[in-house]
Amino acid sequence: MKQRGNRLRTLRESIDISQSKMAEILGFTQSSISCCGSGQAMPTVAFLRKRADF
Repeated sequence: MKQRGNRLRTLRESIDISQSKMAEILGFTQSSISCCGSGQAMPTVAFLRKRADF
């Protein structure tokens, strides 16, 4: 789970956008992005699909 969070953070930082902006683009809350990015929560299938498309 931590590895997914690191990948999410790396992706977000590589294109220089905030958690809030990524959440807006993907249609999730900033807290969802934060929890998934830190490994505190398991991302949903919908979240993973949207992130893959991103």
